[in-house]
Amino acid sequence: MIKITFSDGSSKTINKLTDVSAWKSLDAVSNKEPYYGEMAFHGSYNDGTEIATSDPLAGISGLIGSTDWFSIGKDKTLYKTTSVVKLELID
Repeated sequence: MIKITFSDGSSKTINKLTDVSAWKSLDAVSNKEPYYGEMAFHGSYNDGTEIATSDPLAGISGLIGSTDWFSIGKDKTLYKTTSVVKLELID
């Protein structure tokens, strides 16, 4: 399991089967396109996706480091990636 700690002291945990989604923010183009979040990833670190590395922390840290927002499981809350202060492998 991975524990994600945020700057306000709260934390969330994800296990091998927890779905994680992540988005990159896109800038608007004046009078042409709105601001938008483009999905960059959806999956878990046990399903053969890009975060399924031999070290689960490596995959999750890479994802959080390269995107702007993420969600965990079926929770509709989006978390700003810059609010993450610590990732821990706990088991």
